Amino acid sequence: MKKKEAEVSIYDQIKELKKNESWNEIVDLVDRDIDKHKVEREMNGTICYQFFDILDYLYNCNCHFNGAEELPNWAGNGEIILMNEKANALKKLCKYPEAISLIDSMIEVAPNTARFYLMKSEIALAQEDVIEAENLLKEAYKYIWRSSDFAVMLSQFACISMIKENYDDALAYASLALTHNKNDSVKDFANNILNKVKVLKGKGDLTILDKYDAIDSFSSHELLFPVDTNEHFAYDAYEYVLRNKEDMGEGQVKYTRDNLIMLLKGHKIAAKVIEVSVLTGNYLYARNDYMFAFQASKEYRQKDTTGAPPGRFYELSDGKNIVYIEGVENIDSDDEYYSVVENVIGEHVNEGFVLVEREKLHIKDELLAEKVIFDLGNGSYCTMYWLKFSNKLAGRVYTVDTTPQSEGEREIINIVSTWEYMH
Repeated sequence: MKKKEAEVSIYDQIKELKKNESWNEIVDLVDRDIDKHKVEREMNGTICYQFFDILDYLYNCNCHFNGAEELPNWAGNGEIILMNEKANALKKLCKYPEAISLIDSMIEVAPNTARFYLMKSEIALAQEDVIEAENLLKEAYKYIWRSSDFAVMLSQFACISMIKENYDDALAYASLALTHNKNDSVKDFANNILNKVKVLKGKGDLTILDKYDAIDSFSSHELLFPVDTNEHFAYDAYEYVLRNKEDMGEGQVKYTRDNLIMLLKGHKIAAKVIEVSVLTGNYLYARNDYMFAFQASKEYRQKDTTGAPPGRFYELSDGKNIVYIEGVENIDSDDEYYSVVENVIGEHVNEGFVLVEREKLHIKDELLAEKVIFDLGNGSYCTMYWLKFSNKLAGRVYTVDTTPQSEGEREIINIVSTWEYMH
């Protein structure tokens, strides 16, 4: 049954008007009704902002808090949504001065929001003001923590590169935009840039670049990776939503998870770091340089390894026991791995340590380990687990205690049993 006209919200009316591209009607509708949605800019001495959602509000508070005594209030999003709809309508009508004036007002209502600067840069591009567009994109970059916004920024840089006849850069920017947003509109944009570059360079065999080739094609990586603060917030946003998923809903869980992965150009281990911390009693440690990851109990905290022997990746301690994790030697095959293990065990025996126990362990399908216990001769024992840290690195996880059945071994088993190879 159709809603009565009086029951149709302004947001529903705008949705219908957009289908017919009735931009003037949208402007008139917002102008007529926006006063009903306005809120005070300050309440009880505390500034009030209208961010689109709770995550943008948290981003502002966590990353751009200016030291005021009280955090700003988030006063809903009714007014800012209507302002945004009107600004987009004005942009469609090519009423650029009015649109920019409104967007500036939106920045006051919801500061540090990347999409508003991206809207202004889009207008600058439409007016062929490349210098202004570049300046606005650099301003937007400071506030981008959403992967979709990063895709917009990169797409606009692709357009600027086309204008400047830097066709290789244009293709690289468009390719990188796809790593942040795989929607059809971004795919169409990237393919459009590709086809233009093929014609302009006379190279019919060009293709969309993968993320690594796209990044490597630039002499400077400035603006290709998120600002550290914004990257960290993408982690925080996923953690916040995961901890509050009953209130936030599964849709937000999926969105913030996908956003984090895509902002880091496909590194799924980033999301798993949060999931392990929130949902288990472990922390997850990942080494992208050696392509492995493992989990350790939260009771075992990472110690500073400054001055430690070469190859020592981690020292984890619960205040009583210490577990050492060391990469020993690069390898190219299983035979080399077994040779490394035999050589090091032989060296220990030659140094006078007594081999108390040696046992091969099947940890899981893709991971074999070898347990070795040495009597160090001074009233202490070393319990050592050997394994392939990755396809190219042999390593060991060990602890030293006064008994061969060490308390620290329980943590070694936790670490080894959660070991995984990153692909």
